[in-house]
Amino acid sequence: MPDILNPLNFFWKLGYREVSADVYAKRYPGRCTVRVDFANSLVDYGDQIRMCDGAIAKFSQRNYVIAECVGRLLMKGYLPNSLYVGYTDACDIAIRDEAGGWLAGIRCRRWDDDAYDKEVRTISALGSRPVTLGDKNERFRFVCVYASTLKSGLVDYGYTIFPLATSNRVKPDKGRKGGVVSSTTGLFEDGVEPYRIVLERKGQSKEALGDKPALSPAEFEIENGQLTRYRGNGKSVTIPNGVKGLRNGVFWDHPEIEEVAMPSSVTSLGGETFSDCTSLVNLTIPQCVSKIGDNPFCNCPSLALKNKSPDFTLEDGALYDREKSRLIYYSMSNSAASFEIPNGVISIGKHAIHGCSALKRIIIPPSLAIVENNPFSSCPSLKLVNHSPHFVLENDALYDKGLRSIFYFAINGSPRRFVIPEGVTTIQRHSFYGCNRLSSLTLPRSLKVIGYNPFANCPSLTLINRSPDFVVEGGVLYDKNKSTLIYYPMSSPREDFIIPDTVKTIGRNAFFGCDNLKSVTIPYGAECISKGAFSKCTGLAKIAIPGSVSRVEDWAFYGCTQLSELDLPKGAVMGEHAFSHCNAEVGLQEAS
Repeated sequence: MPDILNPLNFFWKLGYREVSADVYAKRYPGRCTVRVDFANSLVDYGDQIRMCDGAIAKFSQRNYVIAECVGRLLMKGYLPNSLYVGYTDACDIAIRDEAGGWLAGIRCRRWDDDAYDKEVRTISALGSRPVTLGDKNERFRFVCVYASTLKSGLVDYGYTIFPLATSNRVKPDKGRKGGVVSSTTGLFEDGVEPYRIVLERKGQSKEALGDKPALSPAEFEIENGQLTRYRGNGKSVTIPNGVKGLRNGVFWDHPEIEEVAMPSSVTSLGGETFSDCTSLVNLTIPQCVSKIGDNPFCNCPSLALKNKSPDFTLEDGALYDREKSRLIYYSMSNSAASFEIPNGVISIGKHAIHGCSALKRIIIPPSLAIVENNPFSSCPSLKLVNHSPHFVLENDALYDKGLRSIFYFAINGSPRRFVIPEGVTTIQRHSFYGCNRLSSLTLPRSLKVIGYNPFANCPSLTLINRSPDFVVEGGVLYDKNKSTLIYYPMSSPREDFIIPDTVKTIGRNAFFGCDNLKSVTIPYGAECISKGAFSKCTGLAKIAIPGSVSRVEDWAFYGCTQLSELDLPKGAVMGEHAFSHCNAEVGLQEAS
């Protein structure tokens, strides 16, 4: 899962709102207010929550997870004075029970580097041996491994609970390496009260935790009320009654669909839910929908969207939240040449104004403070007019007010050779996507962070690097240790490429649209082929995946039409649509 490059967007999605310059706050139950100071990159948990380690207040990827988990506990009903943040090095959040004893210790981990999965596997393998939470381990009744991230515009989370009481441990069965009784539910579900952790036992139904699974026809796959997969191919789709939410991208790339009927039970639409449903015309947002992720209707050029939910506002083809503080979607079919975003809009969502070929001008209002993952992507004639004090617009590039992050560069930008100014530390995701006029881009010495391939679909681009945190060799961009391959130039004439032995991760969209490539050699030692890594490499005919690779993520080989045969390592996790529009016969190999 990706790092959070824009903390303001993350905390805003959690419900934090600006109370003074660069300070955002949220009031939780129990009269507890948590403040986030963006000028100093600190989280202030207030006087009631016990802060045991001040380092956890500083901005970092793991500390964002801790802050989100604390907020989830408060919303669940745990009292602020029962929470201890940074209790030990091995326990990020400790919870006292109602009698004053220790209920649980929570270890917060990141998902994007597999830390969560590794931690769960480690504890599961302990068998009858104790779980270590530092020298205070014996006081806790439970240990919980927790992870969360901002994914497709909504906060996604998961956790596993292990009991620490000896009576709850299990001895290894025949043929089993050992483990402990554990549960991935029982802490935050609707049917669970605070301070009453419930482990799901063998034979215990999910209804006991307040989750009633929906029955579904064969073309639908539903888990815990969430529609997770659609296998149909009809023009008309009727989602089964009882479905509560649609997972991110669940109807992605179904050009045959013309209309979708959703039941009144649906309360949330994931990000990019109907993305690339190019024939979709009729769809109505049901009345009970209260959550919508990143533009669920991206690249739906024929859509005539209707809305019945009081939590959203649909005006002139633009969809906002109820307060009109977030712009979610702007219709591709809108013929207007100019769009003035209403003053009061604070956030423009990911790909919100995608593919609007008629738009020539967008006026940014003074209220705008958050620009998510390139909301203006694939708008070939667009120019921005900026009135927000939170941003700076110079030479067709949009920066934050401190000129530390670059968010957007115009597709038809006037400079063909562009030098990112010194002082910029972050290139946000997709910020240069589709800039077909851009021939040269210079990365400054100050650059520290690059979001997943912001240079995808730039057919003429050459990179010039001045940053010590990155390496460019043969036009290919790596991190400074050459452990991650970030970008391979579309313009390269090479037909064969050998990835260096140091590379562990092939980055998201790293080889996007590299039509000239016919053969790629991945070194043994590589571990992850990220989302869209080789998508639309239409000339790629030969690639071997070594046994060291444990993950092949979503859309990794999407559109590789010349790829006829591919063997995956046995046990490797394969993402959704990894081989969509790809003719390869996928087999399994034994891990080396």
